[in-house]
Amino acid sequence: MKIGLFVLLLLSSLPCKAEEIVVITQTKVPLFSLPDGSVLTNAYAWRQDSRGIMIVHDGGNHFLNYALLPDDWKKVYLGDSIPEETVATPTAENNNNTSKKYDPYQLERTFESIPGLSKDGLKWLLQTNPSEEVTKKVFALGIVQNLLNKKMKKAKKILFFSEENEYTIEGIDLEKLFRACPKCNGNGSITTICKICSGTGKCVRCNGMGTRKSSFDKTRFHCTTCRGTGKCLACKGKGEFVRTCSMCEGRKKIIDTDYCTVLRNKWVREVNAFVDPKAWTAITATPFSPIKRTLRKIDGFEKGAKTFYLSTEYNGEMDTNLVVLCLMKVLQEKKLKEARYFNTMLTVLYPDSELIEIEKYLSPCKSCKGKGVISIPCPTCSGSGKCPRCKGKGTRKSEISYGLIKKKKNGRKKKDKDADGIYCTTCHGSGICPNCGGNKTVNRRCADCSGTGKKISILRIKVRLNVEVRRLNKFFREHT
Repeated sequence: MKIGLFVLLLLSSLPCKAEEIVVITQTKVPLFSLPDGSVLTNAYAWRQDSRGIMIVHDGGNHFLNYALLPDDWKKVYLGDSIPEETVATPTAENNNNTSKKYDPYQLERTFESIPGLSKDGLKWLLQTNPSEEVTKKVFALGIVQNLLNKKMKKAKKILFFSEENEYTIEGIDLEKLFRACPKCNGNGSITTICKICSGTGKCVRCNGMGTRKSSFDKTRFHCTTCRGTGKCLACKGKGEFVRTCSMCEGRKKIIDTDYCTVLRNKWVREVNAFVDPKAWTAITATPFSPIKRTLRKIDGFEKGAKTFYLSTEYNGEMDTNLVVLCLMKVLQEKKLKEARYFNTMLTVLYPDSELIEIEKYLSPCKSCKGKGVISIPCPTCSGSGKCPRCKGKGTRKSEISYGLIKKKKNGRKKKDKDADGIYCTTCHGSGICPNCGGNKTVNRRCADCSGTGKKISILRIKVRLNVEVRRLNKFFREHT
């Protein structure tokens, strides 16, 4: 029987009662109640086939699968043409649609590597005939987990699946999945000065002339070191080496593991709670979360308070306070990498709330202007930029050369014209300071910020720590 769109039975601004069944059509319904009790706003039927109806609403898309509907809904939507497989005796597995594994994108092994994902949650992700919302969750978890597993090709493949299916994955910002590589500052390559020629690009033997003076007379002959080119063979006359960054492998970006981990843990908790509402876990129970180990190091808790927040008795009501408390603790210890993770948790899990103004506690260092390093005069050349051994000449006096020093009849010493005929081995004939490369300054770690580029307000952090500990102690007393 060909299934068409039915006439709208009820159009009301109030959600339907449990006993009323609304047939969705192309006319928008302000509030449309699904069999599971969830409500879709401004819902209407986009397309319909023998499997079900694709519903578009303010929150996205939802596929109403006929096979998953209760019997009374099937009678209204399908009439007498109910397929045999849809009227089978319902079981607990059939109701949750988890009896068979549906894995067209080969994500079962990927999902099995997700820490904290329950067996029922895994079955829910790999269910047969999934709705569009379930498929979006599968795509989102597949992308994030493959990135954390460093399987870029597979993550990109899942992303292409979502784009080809015209699915917009909610709750994930593709631009935030990656961040600029800290090692190369997003350049993809690292430039270093050639130590052989000290950045000059000239041959160290002939000082870039292509010929050098003979040891026996004043004649000049072809330089065999540079083969007459006058260029440094190590850097080929460039004076520097450009190498591909080993951290990002030339991609200029690396995976933002903090952002991906926070998203992954958030979705895992949602999937577990959807399958089993009693399985909702507090943020302190997230596997491999640094909240546990950070919380144990914080002083000021009343006896039994830490045990309470790390136990199953805690219902997650003070999660935001716990994250802020851990953030303050790691900032106090100047652990900016862990602080970045906790700050990511605040921005991802609670995007609409202003829990903390990080600028009050962490501001750019004024001494180094946020760079983490300061420039000082080179201690080797005293800020001159010249080689301290040959005074910038590139050649120096030989103490064993024949005829180096001649004496006059009156006993005074006279310097020979060819006394400075050998090249300086310290600067390789360049005359440039090998320590600073002729820049006259060198970079040293900023002592005020310990090289982090950030100035931490320890006193303000200490005050906020005490405030959050008192709040958590108060909650503990009221609920025990």
